[in-house]
Amino acid sequence: MTDSEGVRLQKVLSQAGIASRRVAEKMILDGRVEVDGKLVTELGTRVDSNVSVIRVDGARLVVDETLVHLALNKPRGMHSTMSDDRGRPCIGDLVEHRVRGNKKLFHVGRLDADTEGLMLLTNDGELAHRLMHPSFEVPKTYLATVTGTVPRGLGKKLRAGIELDDGPAHVDDFAVVDAVPGKTLVKVTLHEGRKRIVRRLLAAVGYPVQELVRTDIGAVSLGDQRPGSIRVLGRKEIGELYKAVGL
Repeated sequence: MTDSEGVRLQKVLSQAGIASRRVAEKMILDGRVEVDGKLVTELGTRVDSNVSVIRVDGARLVVDETLVHLALNKPRGMHSTMSDDRGRPCIGDLVEHRVRGNKKLFHVGRLDADTEGLMLLTNDGELAHRLMHPSFEVPKTYLATVTGTVPRGLGKKLRAGIELDDGPAHVDDFAVVDAVPGKTLVKVTLHEGRKRIVRRLLAAVGYPVQELVRTDIGAVSLGDQRPGSIRVLGRKEIGELYKAVGL
């Protein structure tokens, strides 16, 4: 690509909503922008945003308009599949009505039918694969209502690891959020992806789960998103997901 081709880097940044043109120029001069793995500090630099990998503060800027990145709050009672041959309600039903023309969406982060919460949908197959692969250790956070009063020291025990029937498992973080007589609300963070892992871990230490909601996957949070709703991820969220899995 010659200097006369492509688009000035600061224009790409401003069009992507990173910052105004003037602030984008300062970001380049301050050494906060990389193009194809190389730091760029010259304002005249031109790029092809459809080909070049641009990072700001280490997080990738995704400017490919054909890519779709969505957050879904899966309701309880719905299956984590795009279709169901038994006619049971599934997330594909929600997508069919809300995201027309995007049939090749991958769903990231399966949840059992009894569990509510955050799932990601994207048509970037490599991103979906890496987010689901345990080697990238993308953390997932859950709020679980468990039976009984949780004693001190349970978090330490769960962080150390519990032997399950398919091998050991441990949490990355554990905290008691609230407690009322007979039940406790706890927050659990882990990067495990095994089936029903949170329910199995808590049951194994004597605290069966009554209700379970996943609130976070990596940098993406459910926030106040209603069950059954779908939203488009923000630029920063998308960049952080790519950064977390080395893309």
